[in-house]
Amino acid sequence: MLIYNGHTICEGISEGRIKLCIHDFNREILSVEKINPASEIKRFEDAVSLTLCSIKSECEKIKSDGEKSGSLSETDETVLKILESYCMILEDDEFKTMVLENIKESGLSLEKSLEKTRDFFIDALSGNGEVFSSRTNDMYDLTDRLFHSLSHEEKNKIIIPKEDESNENMILLTDSMSVSDVLKYDRGKIAGIVSMRDSKYSHAAILAKSMNAVMVTGIKFKKDDDLKMYENAYAAIDGYEGKIYIEPDEDTLICLRKKKEKKAAFFDTDGQNGEVNEDKKNKNEKADIYQDGNNCKANQDNKNNKSDKGNQENLNSNKDKGNQDNQNINNTMNENMTTDKTKRIKIYANICGMNCVNEAVKFDPDGIGLFRTEYLFMNASKPGEDEQFEVYKAILEKMNPLPVIIRTMDLGADKNAPFLNLEPEDNPAMGLRGIRLCLNKPKLFKTQLRALLRAGVYGNLSVMFPMITSVNEVKKIKAITEEVKAKLTKENIPFSQNIRFGVMIETPAAVMVADELAKEADFFSIGSNDLTQYTLAMDRTNPSLEEFYDTHSPAVLKMIKMTAKAAKENNIPVGICGELAADTSLTEEFIDMGIDELSVAIPQIAEMKKKQ
Repeated sequence: MLIYNGHTICEGISEGRIKLCIHDFNREILSVEKINPASEIKRFEDAVSLTLCSIKSECEKIKSDGEKSGSLSETDETVLKILESYCMILEDDEFKTMVLENIKESGLSLEKSLEKTRDFFIDALSGNGEVFSSRTNDMYDLTDRLFHSLSHEEKNKIIIPKEDESNENMILLTDSMSVSDVLKYDRGKIAGIVSMRDSKYSHAAILAKSMNAVMVTGIKFKKDDDLKMYENAYAAIDGYEGKIYIEPDEDTLICLRKKKEKKAAFFDTDGQNGEVNEDKKNKNEKADIYQDGNNCKANQDNKNNKSDKGNQENLNSNKDKGNQDNQNINNTMNENMTTDKTKRIKIYANICGMNCVNEAVKFDPDGIGLFRTEYLFMNASKPGEDEQFEVYKAILEKMNPLPVIIRTMDLGADKNAPFLNLEPEDNPAMGLRGIRLCLNKPKLFKTQLRALLRAGVYGNLSVMFPMITSVNEVKKIKAITEEVKAKLTKENIPFSQNIRFGVMIETPAAVMVADELAKEADFFSIGSNDLTQYTLAMDRTNPSLEEFYDTHSPAVLKMIKMTAKAAKENNIPVGICGELAADTSLTEEFIDMGIDELSVAIPQIAEMKKKQ
């Protein structure tokens, strides 16, 4: 048995056969003394055309499968967005121009030109922290597809999941996972991901979370290790301790399974539990391998299991108290998610579109706590008022009479819209983003407000604004909203007068003036991801900061408590919509603070509601 240590990305316990996904991104490309520019340009055009064709075919297949099943899964939604971003890059003028100039001006072969262009973009993007730390691997993957197209290898064809007659779950062992890796396999059988380099906020982590797959990163193998010998080896991941066991012995497997059962029991209640778990088992066909919430956070278990080092002795010691712990948990389960024994904390869903709503309603959320509208704007062309209106209307009608909180476009930083043509920034995480961009682009902002006000007629709508730092910003928003209302009235266009307007608390500045903001807002929503990042002054996507990035930091928790206090003193509700919302080790603390609702990713709804 071999044991390797890393960092947790998505919690849980999983088992399966290892499938290697090791990339040759740094392939040797031979220099060519003399080239025919016209020939190289034609090869480039053909490679782009072939790659676009294969990517678009993959997208169509995913959409077609979604139509057959009734809706797209969250994983499919994520895969589609990544693939669509690949198409945008291939069709981007700057990318094409750089490749062609390297051929025409520098006399490089197409392969060398692609390599140089790729490295240029990666160097430019990787220095921007949050912006492109999750994009550099996409750039490698995309150019790798182009190389395969040039050599007419298998990757230029539609990627169809490999048949696996064994019906066993699998664990992907990768240097850095790409969306192409995920497409190679039956996504329902991917129980775990072990990565050497992926960060907490990479696309790999987002994909793992959407698949309910356990994920550990930062695994360091010995330089002389031949990873090929691990292909098809049986492995188990302890996503609480950040460990992978290759060819674990029977005692270790028994202990890990006991640990899994104990964690699952924390969420179980009587009566409805069997039905919820059975439904989840039918959907995933792998609930026997992992049942934990997989909340994609590294620190939750640190508080509860500091003494558990993951070795054989400690794993065995967990068995002795498992039954008693489960009984105690069940006895107090109904109290864990209530305030003053009478008020139930609400569990809302985070969504990014109508397909996500269709998936979310299966888990019976209390409402939508965060609709990320920026994804509507991240295509090549900006959506018009009517296009936005139809999307908002459909979601409100689907959820009515439950509340729906829609966030205005949170563009900028790592979420860029091509049509905006934003200038590069040295520090985009603190640049023109969120509400600053909206106020900087009033015409774009007013169009979205018009669509929201019109759609409000069809359901229980609340609107919140991202990255607020001052009362002055809120007053400007109110003034613009009144302008929009006046124009709609003049045009005799129906709109809702009953929409609640809220403020996202994502910066220390907002926390410090929360008492004043509360007098201007109808509700607060705490964006814990950015609040943690800005409070700790750390780039949350930088893997070298993993050991320092403490989501349970007393400073962060005090910020949340101060915000909740200001909300309560001004009689407005307050919720959390970041990763901390699904951190069950903090749930009781949030209840004590006076948090009213927690908005979580769709796969986490069932686990959170089971605690009630």
